[in-house]
Amino acid sequence: MSKILIIEDDSAVLDNMSYFLEELGYQVVTAQNGRQGLILVHSESPDLVITDLRMPVVDGFQVVKEVIRYEPELTVVVISGTGHIKTAVEASRIGAWDFVVKPVLDMGVVEHVIERALERSRLLKENRCHKEQLEQFEFDDIHR
Repeated sequence: MSKILIIEDDSAVLDNMSYFLEELGYQVVTAQNGRQGLILVHSESPDLVITDLRMPVVDGFQVVKEVIRYEPELTVVVISGTGHIKTAVEASRIGAWDFVVKPVLDMGVVEHVIERALERSRLLKENRCHKEQLEQFEFDDIHR
């Protein structure tokens, strides 16, 4: 079961998104601001992070930067009421993998984005493991 961390300061959005994802069979962990979210990234080891951009304490842009710095294979999806293309481009530029505009009118879109994001995370982790195995084989060959 994949674990998804949702970081969102709007309680109604957080509750609705959590319920929707739990109904799809995901384990959901939540935070109401970026600082709490970053703590949970470290302690909960989620498979995916979904974050709002405009939040008190630590905003979503900083969350994206910190998550990518901490664990480059961890996929971050931004969900924000700031529907400007400029905001989506900025989020992508700093490391967000996808952007969903809220209010979300079609939860099927969210489901599709999450499935793709989780697949991306899985493939990145597999790639890292294969690379580490190859490096170990090369190290073993050199030291024989």
